[in-house]
Order: sequence, then C-alpha cells, then structure tokens
Amino acid sequence: MFRNALLPFLLLLQCVSADFVDLTLQEFADGVDEGRYNILVDVRTSREYENGHIPNSTLLENLASLGNAAQVATPADLAGCERCPIVVYDSNGARARVALEFLTEAGFTNLYLFEGGIDAWKSQQFEMEEGTDSVKPACTGVESIACSGVPAPTTPALPSPSPTAALSLSPTYGRLDESRRLSAEQLMRMQENGDVGVLLDVREDFSGGHISGATLVGPLSFDNVEEKLASFEPCFRCSVVVYGESAANAIVVLRSHGFASHLYEGPSVREWQDSGNALTTDESDQPACLSDTATQFACEQQWLSFQNMPFVAPTNAPVPVSVPSPAPVSESTSTDSPSSNNSPTAIDSVLSSAAGKWGIVWGSVVSFSSLFAFLL
Repeated sequence: MFRNALLPFLLLLQCVSADFVDLTLQEFADGVDEGRYNILVDVRTSREYENGHIPNSTLLENLASLGNAAQVATPADLAGCERCPIVVYDSNGARARVALEFLTEAGFTNLYLFEGGIDAWKSQQFEMEEGTDSVKPACTGVESIACSGVPAPTTPALPSPSPTAALSLSPTYGRLDESRRLSAEQLMRMQENGDVGVLLDVREDFSGGHISGATLVGPLSFDNVEEKLASFEPCFRCSVVVYGESAANAIVVLRSHGFASHLYEGPSVREWQDSGNALTTDESDQPACLSDTATQFACEQQWLSFQNMPFVAPTNAPVPVSVPSPAPVSESTSTDSPSSNNSPTAIDSVLSSAAGKWGIVWGSVVSFSSLFAFLL
C-alpha cells in the first residue's frame, strides 16, 4: 500500500533531478557501436568490476557513496572531462543515478544514465570483459583538453576525504535522505548501543551462518517485498541495517516500500568474520519492533529527532552511535556531535546543495506518506 501511495512522488523526485539523459539498452548499445560516448563509468565495487564489466569502462569505485567510508572514487578523478559525453552504469541503475547527481553538482554537463546496467547488458549476451584493468580517460591527461577541444573548466576538483576523516563521520548523525555503509566495528557498536532496529540478511544462502540478531529474508525486489515484509509496517520508522550481496538494491526497495528512517548497508559476512566476529546458525530473529510497543515508540521518537538534521563532518574523530532510515549507509560509529565551527569542505557543499534541492519535494513525500498511512 505504502509503495503504491508513494510511487507518484518518487517519480516526481526522479523528474526533478533529471540533469542527465536516460538511455535504453538499445540506445546505449548503438551509442557504444558508433563511438558517441567518450567515457563509460562503472560505479560498482572493484570485485563486481573484476567479475565482469562492459569493455573499455573506467572504474570509479563506489562513487555513489561520496563522503562515506565505502567511497573510493570522487568526481575529481574525471577532472578535465566536464564537457565530455559520459555514461554511468552499475548493476541496474540505482547507484549510477546517485553518482550522476554528484557529477552534476561537481559541474559535469554531458551525462547519461544506462539504467539497465550490467544486468540488461548481460541479458542480451553482449561482450563482457573480466579483470581489474580500467581505462584512464584521455581527457584527464596532463594537457587537460576537454572533449570540445577547448581547455577544460578550472572548477576546483572535489578532494577525496582521508580515511581518518571518513571514518570520523558518525553513522547516527546526518540527514534521513542519506545512505551510508557500516564497517563491522560500527555495526557492532550500534548493536551494543541498541541502535539497530532491524538487521536484514538479504543473501541467497544462509547455510554458512549469519550475523547474530539478523532476520533472514533473502534477496528483496519490488515484486517480493510486500510478501516478505508484510508484517513490518510497525518497524517503518526504525533504523535498518541490510547486508548481503544485493544490499544496495534492497535499500532502494525498502525506501519505496515505506521505511522512513535511516537505512544502512552493513558489512559483508566475510568482513564481519575478518574483524574477529563469529557467525551464528541460530534461527532467524524477529525484530522487537514487530510486536513491542515501547520499541515502536522509541523508533518514532528517534525518527522525529533526526528530521531535517544537517550533515556536518566533525573535525575530531567522534565515538560511534546509531541512526534510523531512508538514506544513510554510513561509516563510523560515533556519538560525538560534530563541531559547529568547521568550515565546509567541497563534499559538504555538494551534500548541502543536494539537500536544499530536495528539501521541499522530500517534505511533500513524507507528508503524503503520513496522510496515506492515516487514511489506510
């Protein structure tokens, strides 16, 4: 019900943000054959890229996680290519769309989204390449000549935050429309603090064990989410951590289904074990928010407290804490408040600009979803 009620507003958000051109599989394939695009950008992980990518692609790993601990690449990696035709893709378009927003904010003006991504490309058995080799775009060279043949704009490149700065960002501090990735240590701290409302395992196979406290639901899609999470409406305003190979896609599905608090992408099972944590073979856990009214009330209060909270990167590495739903897959687990006298960084400017851009529309979405919840 929630998904159907929100769908028109989610479509409106997409339309408002359309600073790039959507390409169908046929349009993209024709453009590649005719050499229309200077750069094909893959924004998946290095492991996904190594297992198979579109030929002549440039890997900008986790560009959609700009400012988060999972981030590897930044728009600065394409400095000099601001006017070049650039196509961005991932598995099926979710991460690519976020990455394109960051590129748009950074001044890139000739952008395309191959929304079908690798999934659509493989479905037609088009040529694939394996391995870690990534093409370095010619426009990023020493001469810095843009595709139009004139010197590239001198807009300052966005700096890549240091690992220390990235890990200092508290996963429990930030706007509700952000998604962040958690390390194993951060998830552990959040669990200790009681800040994880729901922990979802969306892997295909649980036979090797799972993280303690997880609800085993398997891969989520728009087709099965209402069936698999039919009873989860009481948890819609609790913080949710999702882990597994398809976690990023599951987060997109959860948002459209009505989860309105912070959503995090948790560590992989291997990362969890590498940090010295054991897996359990216990039965699937049921979140307390499904039946406990006190937990539901606590989630509601936390959700209200995070409404419109600004994103600020603290100067001193804080101590981890927790967060609720629609958007943060984070990095550090810190309870300290960010310093109020920090001068904004380039990344802060990008995120702040994006926040202003979506504020009114997102507020409408929240208001209408609340109205529908009341009526239904």
